[in-house]
Amino acid sequence: IGLVLVVSSAISERSGLNIYLLEGHNDKLLPNLAKSARLIFSIYMGYIIFGTILYCCVGVKPFDALTHAMTAVATGGFSTKANNVNTLVMEVSRSGEWRGVFVEIVSEFLMLAGGTNFVIHYSLFRGKFKVLRHFEFWAFVGVMILVWPFMVAGMTKYYNGNIAAGFRYGTFEMISGLSTCGFQAIDSYQAHAIGGSGIYGFSQISSTITPAEAATGYANGSLIQFPTYLLFLLGLVMIIGMQNGSTSGAVKMNRVSLCFMDIWWRIKKTVGIPEQKEVHMIYRYGNKTKVEKNEVTESWTYLGIYLVTLLIGATLMSAIIYGCNITKTDGLQTPYTWLDCFFEFSSCIGTVGLGCGITNVNTLPLLLWIEMIGMLLGRLEIFVYFTLVGKMIRRTRNHKFLYRKA
Repeated sequence: IGLVLVVSSAISERSGLNIYLLEGHNDKLLPNLAKSARLIFSIYMGYIIFGTILYCCVGVKPFDALTHAMTAVATGGFSTKANNVNTLVMEVSRSGEWRGVFVEIVSEFLMLAGGTNFVIHYSLFRGKFKVLRHFEFWAFVGVMILVWPFMVAGMTKYYNGNIAAGFRYGTFEMISGLSTCGFQAIDSYQAHAIGGSGIYGFSQISSTITPAEAATGYANGSLIQFPTYLLFLLGLVMIIGMQNGSTSGAVKMNRVSLCFMDIWWRIKKTVGIPEQKEVHMIYRYGNKTKVEKNEVTESWTYLGIYLVTLLIGATLMSAIIYGCNITKTDGLQTPYTWLDCFFEFSSCIGTVGLGCGITNVNTLPLLLWIEMIGMLLGRLEIFVYFTLVGKMIRRTRNHKFLYRKA
């Protein structure tokens, strides 16, 4: 749900609302913020209970079902299994391969639910389907349509031409990255060996590769490297995130879509396409509303700060990895590239959790500190820290003034 939302429901309405807005929320389900927080909590818990039941129905143990439902709706991505959802699916599939597929479908549903604005949930529960006429919702649909074919094609190649596996894992990893949940259904983002994948795409697959296997495996096709363009594509969706007013992290769809709409409006103005009105209108929750100039400015400002932070973090990680000669575990001892660092830090600042192998139990403490700073900045929407620092500076100045006056 978010620490800010919980805290804001307990403190004064005015102070709580200010913090709530700074975290990226610009909507309240009810006029009173505390009541809105309780309503969101009820919807949130309802999805967790429903998700737990669905997991149990496909063969997941109750404890695993509860924990995965909690982290899916929260778009947290933590798992009780060693290799995340990949391990859970393999365990459940011993009683039938179809069970593993349904575990992933349930996870996808819960991740999408967690990444959807709670205003939309509340309105749909009340039968107000008009709420789907919302600019952010259709921006999300557009991103899905654009990204999905490339994800499926890349995963099909990664699974040795298995289209069913490409469809299955391309869809899952795309939703996981876009929702900023971080559930991982594939075995590795580096490379793997395929012995006979089967229709569902995971039987006899190993991501543990020795140098001896790598010497001939990549040449004869028994070893396949993860498509590098998918790292970039997943990095982009992890930057975008899903909807405002959800459990999703990253920049969020409302800011990104406003920035792209602003570009389109500027292009129209530049090429001389006549506009009936200077005022720009968009649909919010079924109602046509005016786009305020400060909304667009805030979106560009936040996106710019976010991208600069991302580039700095990825470059620092790349420099440290290059200097320390840290290599992949793909059997070839391939050095990590800047793209790998971009993917890893995109996951950190977006509070996603997907990783290409840089972050593990043996990761250098300095790299971990960079990643932790990225996670803290990304989770509280950056502007919260600016507000905090600003208030601290003002209070310090006021104390100095009072001291001098005394």
